[in-house]
Amino acid sequence: MELTSWMKMTRFQTFWIQMQKNKSLDESRKTSQTSETKMAIYSNLFIVVLTCADNQEELVNDSTKHTKEAIALNVKDGNPWYNLGNACLTCFFVTGAWDHSKLQQSLKSYQNAEKDESMKLNPDLDFNCATVNTYLENYERALSGFEAAASIDP
Repeated sequence: MELTSWMKMTRFQTFWIQMQKNKSLDESRKTSQTSETKMAIYSNLFIVVLTCADNQEELVNDSTKHTKEAIALNVKDGNPWYNLGNACLTCFFVTGAWDHSKLQQSLKSYQNAEKDESMKLNPDLDFNCATVNTYLENYERALSGFEAAASIDP
């Protein structure tokens, strides 16, 4: 088995074990806690799916689906919105970097993520949002985003 395949399998197995532990915890907790656990699983599934399949476009579509499920569980949480923005940005590049609607979706997702106070100090959010603005030729916004990211994490 090739090393990258082995690494992907190991990541998936680790995720699966964590999911099984969470499943047993879900059975013993109230509905609100179950929703929080599901939201965390869906958010993390975005990352796992991106690393475990060969077809990148299919991966991004699966990741987007799981991320939207996480958003449905808690619209105010910025992490799934951030992940959705990343999925849309990834989709833009995977599909040939021509569909600017993916960039618009990414930007809207990042803007929703910024509404969560816990995301305000995430330099990656500012950097990715600035990257999207660069491709959309919003250079002033891009520059301010890169400056914000650099001020948080020089």
